[in-house]
Formats: sequence, structure tokens, C-alpha cells
Amino acid sequence: GLSAALRLKGEGNEAYGRADYAAAEESYSAALRADAAELLTPVLRGNRAQARLRAGVPVRALQDVEAALALDATSTRLLLRRAACNLALERGEEAEADYRAALALDPECK
Repeated sequence: GLSAALRLKGEGNEAYGRADYAAAEESYSAALRADAAELLTPVLRGNRAQARLRAGVPVRALQDVEAALALDATSTRLLLRRAACNLALERGEEAEADYRAALALDPECK
């Protein structure tokens, strides 16, 4: 349920903070399975994408962030994460489009 998903998300955040990206990915994946109502899905997929990107798996990170954006298309954080994935994959034009979209939504975003 939701409480298990939140607990697992917290564990993922702690692992990410320790730079243990594999453990973070596992925790976020477990949280996604626990989140039956899919209330946290965009956040969890975004977090897992970041862990995967840091772990050097940009293709899988991009898959996660695109799935998250399908649920929350106006998230500047997700657009910036997709831009980072695109940069890692040497897709400069796509990354630039994501940065422009994020700036259009929030001119102060970083």
C-alpha cells in the first residue's frame, strides 16, 4: 500500500544519498510495486530514472522518465531529468528541447 511505498521511497532516497545507486533503484522498484493506486508513480519513476542515470544506465533512465512524463507532462523536474538522459545519450537536440520546455514552464528552474 501507500505506507509501504513511502517507506521504500525513503529507503531509496537514503541509498541515493549514499551514492548506492543500485540499492536506490531496487528500493524505488519495490516502491513502485507497492504503490497499487499509482499515487507516487511519477515521483518514483523520476527518482529511479535519476538513480539509473547516475549508475550509468541512461537508456533505462530515459524509459523511466518518459513513463513518468506521460503521467505528469508539466513537471519541470522530469523534463530536466529527461534532458540529462538525452545529454548522456548524446542527443543534444532532444536535450535542448527539454531544457526549453522546462524554462517555458518555470523560467527560474535550475
